Amino acid sequence: WTRDADVLWADGSAKPTLGGTRFSSAGRGVNWEVTAGAAMAMAFQQAKHGASGGPPGLAGKLKEARDSVRTLLAMYRGLPGSVRGGNLRAWQAHDPGAPFPGGSDSGLGWTVLRYLSVAPTAWAGLLMLYQAVDGGEVNEDANPFAIPAQRLPAVADASCIPR
Repeated sequence: WTRDADVLWADGSAKPTLGGTRFSSAGRGVNWEVTAGAAMAMAFQQAKHGASGGPPGLAGKLKEARDSVRTLLAMYRGLPGSVRGGNLRAWQAHDPGAPFPGGSDSGLGWTVLRYLSVAPTAWAGLLMLYQAVDGGEVNEDANPFAIPAQRLPAVADASCIPR
């Protein structure tokens, strides 16, 4: 678990500190795609075992992740891959403590830069569909890896599928 400050936020308000997961244990900085998916897993764990079930601190981490995702959605109308500033050259300097370190280092030989991105935004949407509020109902149909609760409709017209 890690926290990043969005030091580039320029609307005049306080710079938010946001919490989430790294891409890997060797990574540096919050990865928002992984954070949204991890929050779904934490919500599943809580729904299955109760609010007091699971590892200590789970409820707080879930709340922080969901609140951070919501904050970013409100700020940017989407999620960046990282809130850590800098460019590829900054990341190649290997100075994770720099003010602009070149995004969130995956720990596996690449970085995720500070640009709005489809993948974390899509996972944020899935998280909000899965469980929108703390303690709310979990909607397993929002889990892209789960078997749907209802059968998929039969194919009525497959003319658009190339043969």
